[in-house]
Amino acid sequence: YKSTGHNNGVRTHRTKLYKYEGPGEDIAEAFDLDSEVSKRGKAALDSEVRSKLLAESIAPWRTLRMFFAASAGSGAFVGGMLTVGSLAAAVGSGADANEIYKNLAIDFGAAATCAVFFKLDFDKGSELQEKVEEKMKRKKEMKLISAAMKQREKDLKNLQVSIQVSNDGQKKEAPIGVLQSGANQHMVLVIGTQDYTRDSLFSAQLVKRDVFAKGNTLIVPYTLGCDPTKPSGGFGQRAEEKESYVAAPVGEGWENYIQAEINDAVLQGGEDIKKDGIAIVLSNDGTVLRRGVGMIPWKMTVDELNGVDPSLEPVDILD
Repeated sequence: YKSTGHNNGVRTHRTKLYKYEGPGEDIAEAFDLDSEVSKRGKAALDSEVRSKLLAESIAPWRTLRMFFAASAGSGAFVGGMLTVGSLAAAVGSGADANEIYKNLAIDFGAAATCAVFFKLDFDKGSELQEKVEEKMKRKKEMKLISAAMKQREKDLKNLQVSIQVSNDGQKKEAPIGVLQSGANQHMVLVIGTQDYTRDSLFSAQLVKRDVFAKGNTLIVPYTLGCDPTKPSGGFGQRAEEKESYVAAPVGEGWENYIQAEINDAVLQGGEDIKKDGIAIVLSNDGTVLRRGVGMIPWKMTVDELNGVDPSLEPVDILD
């Protein structure tokens, strides 16, 4: 989501997160021999049948339309040939053939119309096949991306963050996996430009501070274009970066992890995702609940991580 304006010097963004993690189980899953949906089937379909079924899902009723066009056209053509016989007999006997001429025009006109409709659908066959192949290729790519994401969930546990452990600013470093298993900490990774990460932390400041403490949730900002795991040499942290619920990425491995997430996000959503920013919502059991784009509705996200139904709670204007 792109920036929609400014408010007191701070950019405002839409706050809806949407998944870029790849499509869920759809009809294409059933046409993939290696998919779980396919394996649950009692009998495996060969690739040709799968392609035909997928083609039917893309262009529903095409086969039925062609069948009706061929049937109706054949019937009209046969009727026209019979009418030709009647016309020959009428002309030979000198009878009035005006009505027969009308029937002949109707029969052959209907046959020609059905032939046109049949050809239009038939000619779309090659284009439809390309769409089928493209969709199946896309589905396989999504499977590879999904598998890579699952592997990164495991690798993420070994990455380290620096957390504040006292009111005087004392910090300690620990692997994410230790914080998840030992301290039951959920995490939200905020990845994007400097404006995006700062605006995300500022919007988190507007939420009641105990929301993150009670919800055992840490925010880990990662600014693209600079290495947040190394000292910046600037004038120190901003106020929103000093909050106790903000953890800083430290140590090796972060750059490779972030780059892999960016690559997958761009593959699915385009280059604009780098500007819009990415949020990865990570549960304390190591599961990624959501990968989203845009600003984060913090209260809703913390509630989701803790299994709270937000519809049952009073609404706060700062949530």
